[in-house]
Amino acid sequence: MNEHEIDTPTFEEAPAQVQGPLLTDADIERHLHAIEQLLDDKKAIDLVSIDLREKSTMADFFVICSGNSKTHTRALAETVHHYVKDEGLHIYSLEGKHEGSWVLLDVGFMVVHVMQQTLREFYNLEQLWSHAQQKDSSK
Repeated sequence: MNEHEIDTPTFEEAPAQVQGPLLTDADIERHLHAIEQLLDDKKAIDLVSIDLREKSTMADFFVICSGNSKTHTRALAETVHHYVKDEGLHIYSLEGKHEGSWVLLDVGFMVVHVMQQTLREFYNLEQLWSHAQQKDSSK
């Protein structure tokens, strides 16, 4: 190898990136509906699920909702966090839980965004992903 080549591991040498249980489509749908129901029960505002399966490899679904205060936003995110841990799912990232303006939970197959309404309007994730199938999950 010369000085300009980068020594990168081959596919076989690379560490496994998958953690947590392997999930079927039925498992994913069950977890999606359970999280939607939990958020709805906790009075999430404008709950929307976006199906990314045909549009992106980053996740199968985005779940987006708002809270009416930072306390409410943190409580909604905490509810999802408890469910995910109780179900033995792996949390790849949990961001913003202390601030409470925008809490993101990445569970691999699903990314849950719990946002204050002003940030939600500013970033407009629903518009950004408007080419994907969206479902209003609010009751």
